Amino acid sequence: MKIVKVSIILIVIIVLLATVSAGGYYVLNQSYSELKHEKQCLENEVKITMNQINNSNVKLNQTEIELEQHEISLQENTSKLQELKSGDKYHLHDPLWSEVLEFLHYNEETDIQKMIDDAKNQGLRCAYVEVIMELGVFELLGFNTLDYDMVYLEYDTYYLVYPEIGLYYFDCVEDLPYGHSIPEYNDMMITKILVMW
Repeated sequence: MKIVKVSIILIVIIVLLATVSAGGYYVLNQSYSELKHEKQCLENEVKITMNQINNSNVKLNQTEIELEQHEISLQENTSKLQELKSGDKYHLHDPLWSEVLEFLHYNEETDIQKMIDDAKNQGLRCAYVEVIMELGVFELLGFNTLDYDMVYLEYDTYYLVYPEIGLYYFDCVEDLPYGHSIPEYNDMMITKILVMW
């Protein structure tokens, strides 16, 4: 009977060990499956992230190429602008009013022909203008500006003049800087305006 009891106890122990082992195997197998699934998810995330990085690198390379092309274009345009400003008289352009003001600001000449030459040497299209009256002639600078159309200036005072045939010269100067004290003789009336480019 003792042998039967020992045998039963051994069977129970074996069954318990088998159950515990099967349960442990199940738990370990479950944990392994979960870890394997997590590993697969992480690998997928790494692949997605690597693809995004590769796409970003491709875009970055394209942007760098475009930037280099823009820099080359900017250098070419800057070079062309320098050529225009360098005094190439074959590339004169009608200036903006701001360019005229800048030219006058830095001008040191007092001779009208030298001023016109300096303007042309800076690429600015500038005219010699004669306002003719019976009494004589007033010499002016003329610029056909892109933003204010044709403007006339006294070369020595830089007063703006709006000459019109049939008007007295001093009434055509902006803000009447000469005042009304100058008599309006008929020989001061503008009879002709010559613009020579």
